[in-house]
Amino acid sequence: MGTTHHEAGTLRMGTVTNDVGRFNDVVNAYVAGPALFPTVGSPNPMLTGVAVARRTADHLLSTLPHPVAPALPSTSGATRKYLFDGTSNTFDRWRRMGGGTTFTLLDGQIVTLGRGDFSLLYYTLETFENFVLRLKFMVSNVNDNSGVFVRFRDPLLRPTPEILARDTFHNIPSNKAWTAVYSGFEVQIDDQARGDSRINEPDGLNKNRTGAIYKIPAGDAAEPKTQEYVRGPIIQPWQWYQYEIAVQNNEYTVKLAPEGGTLVQTTRFKNLDSGRGIPRSQDPTYGYVGLQSYSGSRVAFREMSIETR
Repeated sequence: MGTTHHEAGTLRMGTVTNDVGRFNDVVNAYVAGPALFPTVGSPNPMLTGVAVARRTADHLLSTLPHPVAPALPSTSGATRKYLFDGTSNTFDRWRRMGGGTTFTLLDGQIVTLGRGDFSLLYYTLETFENFVLRLKFMVSNVNDNSGVFVRFRDPLLRPTPEILARDTFHNIPSNKAWTAVYSGFEVQIDDQARGDSRINEPDGLNKNRTGAIYKIPAGDAAEPKTQEYVRGPIIQPWQWYQYEIAVQNNEYTVKLAPEGGTLVQTTRFKNLDSGRGIPRSQDPTYGYVGLQSYSGSRVAFREMSIETR
């Protein structure tokens, strides 16, 4: 792939590539790895190759254009800011908690790569009491499953007896991400509205559908109507949708629309459970927001902002 020379411990590329491995006669083609060192000697120069590959990756991340969220409009009497704006700077403010599932930063998006037990990605720098959370999401398959958690308790803390009492399947001891499920509320993303097979729950219940507060009865079958749910647009793969999740005291309102469309309210819910979704002012260990990564699902998120007053 060309010649290289070592002078005073400094690597100097030959005529085929430049100092970050880019071909001199091709605008957007790079070489990374030991191929840059064909004459170093008999041992494979793996450590040097890895070091140069990392340098090339750092160069590309710092110079290539990446999608960044647009500037937020000002709102009178309110503070708006991005929790995630598409950059690694804001992505690093989030922490993963849970099982084998994971999250990655890809082209200005947080993307779930679900496998194994579900995982939680939550914002660590601040908790929130009353707010409007806005974000955009996209599924890659009609069967994808995810969600947005709000007002849950710090999953790093020992769960309270009230939280453990809700954990009838004893999930928390092996996966602390379940703390978000049993201490806060989840705004669901699952257009198939799949039921919980562990309790023989049927599919298709509105309380399990996109736009609903997950598992809060919505008048399905013989259940009471605790949340006022109305089905929103049918979620199509590879199309962006926008969520607006408002929490004011103990009232939760969710609005949904295709990107660029008019938001339609999908549910309104008043929380009467004094031991769940507790306002930060009553218990400072509550008030986190986060995202769910579910097994077998690839869901993308971007432009996540929060408005507080």
